[in-house]
Amino acid sequence: MAQKAMLQTVRQNLWVGFYIENLALWIAQQSLNGSSASALAVHESGLVYQASPQAIACGIRPGMSQANALSRCPQLFWIARNPQAESQYLQEQCWWLSGFTPHLCQEAGCLLAEVSHSLKLFGGLQSLVQQMIQGFRDQQQALHLAVASTPRAAVWLSSWKAPRAASDPFAARTMITAISSSDLRHAIAPIDIHCLAVHTETDRQAQQLRIMRDDLALMDLQALWALPRKALRQRLGARALLAMDQALGLEPDPRQWLCIPEPLRLHRELSFWAEESSHLFKLGQTLIEQACAHFKARQVGVMRLNFQLHHRDRGPVSLITLGTQALCQQAGHWSALWAEHLAKTLLRDPVTGITLCSGFTQNMPPASETLFPGPELSRQAQTALFERLQARLGSSSIGRIVPIADHRPEFAQQICALNPSLKLVDPKLNDLSFTSIRRAGLPRPLWFFENPVPIQERSNRPYWQGPLKLIAGPERIETAWWDGQWFARDYFIASDEQAALYWIYRSRQDASGEARLQWFIQGCFG
Repeated sequence: MAQKAMLQTVRQNLWVGFYIENLALWIAQQSLNGSSASALAVHESGLVYQASPQAIACGIRPGMSQANALSRCPQLFWIARNPQAESQYLQEQCWWLSGFTPHLCQEAGCLLAEVSHSLKLFGGLQSLVQQMIQGFRDQQQALHLAVASTPRAAVWLSSWKAPRAASDPFAARTMITAISSSDLRHAIAPIDIHCLAVHTETDRQAQQLRIMRDDLALMDLQALWALPRKALRQRLGARALLAMDQALGLEPDPRQWLCIPEPLRLHRELSFWAEESSHLFKLGQTLIEQACAHFKARQVGVMRLNFQLHHRDRGPVSLITLGTQALCQQAGHWSALWAEHLAKTLLRDPVTGITLCSGFTQNMPPASETLFPGPELSRQAQTALFERLQARLGSSSIGRIVPIADHRPEFAQQICALNPSLKLVDPKLNDLSFTSIRRAGLPRPLWFFENPVPIQERSNRPYWQGPLKLIAGPERIETAWWDGQWFARDYFIASDEQAALYWIYRSRQDASGEARLQWFIQGCFG
């Protein structure tokens, strides 16, 4: 009865296994600034663990010593395997997969996703898997896929099946699917018994497993199923038998779900010392593309990305902050800002690692597609231009003009930095009062002098680099008596002999408040 209930539970679950065959090699290539055209070997315990196609072409194979490998390829890059970086990369990929299901876990370098509750939302199994693998294809990894009704079977099918054809070692292969009990048993039967090595409890049991494979020619799980169960338990232990039963759904296989960190944090180590900021662009761009892929999968956006540069002297990290005025998840825009900041960054010491930390995410549903470009697209392009100029020239070099509820022209507007966290409208200025201010008098110029310039009066006409002709006005402004700054002016629009337009006024009092007529020029049109 218990076994029947267990099989019913198995049929209700659906696990997708993701295994990256050349993950250690790709991690090493990223530390070489993304270079994939060089002969590279990743070693573990002094022996070749994985090799690039260029190294394989030189005759280098897994298990070779360093001396043997270098004798075949003197220009070989010899880099130690970094299990911590591999685990961190898989943890980061969970950010992407969490956009499809919250039920994620890891085992033996394999990512597992339980997707039974996500099928209807994402259009079925085939559509769901195609969307999920987009986060892996960006790195062109040798991705193995398997779909099974038990997590153990998904791990074994994705990581222990026969390798792909040597002609295309970096292409994602056909997905293996084993959902029903009969399909499950048939699919895992030809798997190499070496998959049980991690489930042995003692060295003697591990040795017995090797003897059974190498000496007795018991190569696959199907051969083990034909043996007496009691004798098999004596040789391999209870854990190995439990793993086989879990793969078939005969025993429970509880999993602990991964906790997705917030905010996102990505880190990469360099195997060389980057002495110039331009050497960091490629690696930073890779981190940005990965982060934005995660954001799109979860339909979120950020307004800030922080890059921490770790130096050789282990001193204080250098911080580069990228910011936008609105939520953004576009890798191209963030990469452009990254390039602008790097262009003006001087490294105080060679860099050995980069960490990307995102700001806190906010929901950002995908924008609706339109047939014809509207004002929103133009506004987005304009905002992107301003953000790039701000990154290149500095945050204080780009500003915007903000209206202020004041009748005095020099106080009616203010230049503020492009900071989305600041309020850009005077709270005292509502639409009605702003309309009354604009309609009350003459048009006002965009360009104001820093301080009004006194000008002469000749033949009862204002004179500035020649006689000026009054063509509009006056607009009388009397205000600010309540704060002791009496303001009494008559404003005019004046034209010179070249038809240039100026904004001038005649003050009806001096600094002491006594009545006195004096002409000033305060701005110009055009």
